Amino acid sequence: MLIKTKGILLHKCRFSDTSMIINVLTHDAGKQSFLVKGVYSKKSKNRISSLELLNLLEITAWKSSKSDLLTVRELDVWYHYQSISEDFNKKTIALFLAEFIHRTIQSPDADPQLYYFVENSLLFFDKMDKKYSDFHLRFLSHFTKYLGIIPQNDYSSQKPYFNILTASFYPIYGEDNYFFNDQSSFQLHKYLSTPLQDYLDYTFSLKERSVFLDDILRFYIYHLSHFHGLKSIRVLKSILH
Repeated sequence: MLIKTKGILLHKCRFSDTSMIINVLTHDAGKQSFLVKGVYSKKSKNRISSLELLNLLEITAWKSSKSDLLTVRELDVWYHYQSISEDFNKKTIALFLAEFIHRTIQSPDADPQLYYFVENSLLFFDKMDKKYSDFHLRFLSHFTKYLGIIPQNDYSSQKPYFNILTASFYPIYGEDNYFFNDQSSFQLHKYLSTPLQDYLDYTFSLKERSVFLDDILRFYIYHLSHFHGLKSIRVLKSILH
């Protein structure tokens, strides 16, 4: 069976001397694994430069009835990033987001809304020329919606503390492991209140961003049993936090 779909490259690993396996968030089939043959060969049509993480791809692949692994026949980048590929800080954020999306999404089922959220977010991020230092934090806040764990944005001066267990705001600060502090709670409220593709009218400090990153990842770890954290967080924090 021949499959044609748009996709976003999330993860890659060498399979043999000449081949690679890539994990892709596809528009038509959810998260899928593809075998790319001969990618390390100079004669390969599928150039290694096309296989940068988060590249926006058009893929034609063959699926055998004997295997769940799809074999790529044609692969093209349909949009070439302008700033993500050149800006070191943006590239660091992109690598972090690739690992995050790869580790949080498991389903092979098609979810066009989720796919277009990620695609449109990346296109917007590539065009941002200012105030992008907390883009990943805003992305993580809004991405909750597509995994069915969206926080209830009922923040107020009477309920200023976010409770991880109930995914809602509380009037008092409870056990530390299950609450955001007042600043992180306010950040979550601001991020959820502002569409991702709007510029945020507020700037948070390096320390505030670092604490919030730890907090929002704790939220994901609690609500997603398969998610256990990220390797790229060290690199991200060393550069941006």
